[in-house]
Amino acid sequence: MCSLSLIRPASGILRIVMHRDEADTRPDSLPPVLRSCGSMPAIVTVDAHAGGAWIGANAAGLVVGLLNHTASSAPHQDPGLSRGMVVPALLAATDPHAAETQLTKLPLDQFAPFTVVVATTATDWAMRWDGCELRRLPDSPVRCSSGLGDDLVDEPRRQAWTALVGTQTTAAGQDAWHASRVGSDPAAWVLMRRPGARTVSRTLVEVGGAEVTLSESLLKADGQVSRYSTRRLCRSPEFFS
Repeated sequence: MCSLSLIRPASGILRIVMHRDEADTRPDSLPPVLRSCGSMPAIVTVDAHAGGAWIGANAAGLVVGLLNHTASSAPHQDPGLSRGMVVPALLAATDPHAAETQLTKLPLDQFAPFTVVVATTATDWAMRWDGCELRRLPDSPVRCSSGLGDDLVDEPRRQAWTALVGTQTTAAGQDAWHASRVGSDPAAWVLMRRPGARTVSRTLVEVGGAEVTLSESLLKADGQVSRYSTRRLCRSPEFFS
C-alpha cells in the first residue's frame, strides 16, 4: 500500500516522494539510517517490525523504491523472505543496469509480489514481480498500490496526478499530489485512509550535485507531521559531473 512519484524538476536533479500506507496496528518506522549496502554507502528507511526498507539512495545517486503489489483476484501468499530486503540488495549496485542484474539474481520465488522503481538523475525503470514472472513496466511518473487491489487505486490517483501536476513537473505540484484527498473513496486518495489503515509516512529523496538527501515525515491521521528526520550523504565524485 503506497504511492510513489518521480520528477526531474531541473537538469541534473532527481526528486522522488513516496507514501507508506500501513495498518494502524503496525509500529511506527524507525528514523532513516546510514548503512553499507555491499560496498556502497547508502541512506535507507527502516521498518520497525521486520527491519527492512521501502526506499533508499546510495552514494552513486541511485534511488530504489519498493511497493507491494496486490492483484484483486490474487490468492494470499505467505512469503519466505521480507520484501524489505530488496531495496538494500539493489542499493549495492552503482547504476540502474547493475541494479537490474542484481534483481534477477535474487530468490524471487521467496518474495511476495512487488513493484520496484530504480532511478538516477538521468534515467529510471520499474519492474514487477507478480509471484510468477518478473517484467518491465511502461514508463510512468507515478506508481500506486493498495492492499485492497492495486487496480482499485491506480486510475483515480493517476487522474489526480494529471489534474494537479500535468506536464508541469514542479516540486509544488508533486507535493500537492501527495497531499491530495480527491474523490469519493478515501481508500483511493493519495493521502489515503480506510478502516484499519492510512498513510503513515512521506519520504522525500533528492539527488543533485554532490549530495543525496532522504527526509522522512511520520504523519498523524489528519496528515500533520508527528516526526521529521533527515539524513544526507555525499555522492562519490566519480558518479556525478
